[in-house]
Amino acid sequence: MLNMERPDSQQPTPRGSPLFTPHQDNDINNNVYQLLTIVAVRGMENTAIIKLSGNKLLNSTNWIVWHERMYIMLQLCKVYEYTLGVIERPNSLIDPQGARNWLKNDNYATHLLTLNISTTEMMNLRRPGTSFECWKQLLTLYKNKTHDTIIAFTCNLQQL
Repeated sequence: MLNMERPDSQQPTPRGSPLFTPHQDNDINNNVYQLLTIVAVRGMENTAIIKLSGNKLLNSTNWIVWHERMYIMLQLCKVYEYTLGVIERPNSLIDPQGARNWLKNDNYATHLLTLNISTTEMMNLRRPGTSFECWKQLLTLYKNKTHDTIIAFTCNLQQL
């Protein structure tokens, strides 16, 4: 006698069942249980571009240029959206792997930011919880210095 209710049965699970997981076919729309998840950024692929040289680190006079360099670096390393707070952390109960990957990516973004700030300027930062908080602190600290930087840059150009 064949028991069709046994979980180890070779009978396929019907499509209406919450246990249904479609096999790899090209019909993704049928997989209503598939969750979109955060993919971990592979930081080791970016080792050649993550550190600015000494005089290019953020200091009290180079905010505008540093800001543009960091924008490009964060984009290349695929973590810029984390610094903007656009990518929200997934619920760890629903998507634990996505939540872990989000935390890794966000920490990577924070690392890129703090790695490229001079030691003197690091003293101005409070310990940020996320890359978004770190980026927000930097914007707040340096938006007033932007005008001074433009004036200094213009004066230097006129001296040439």
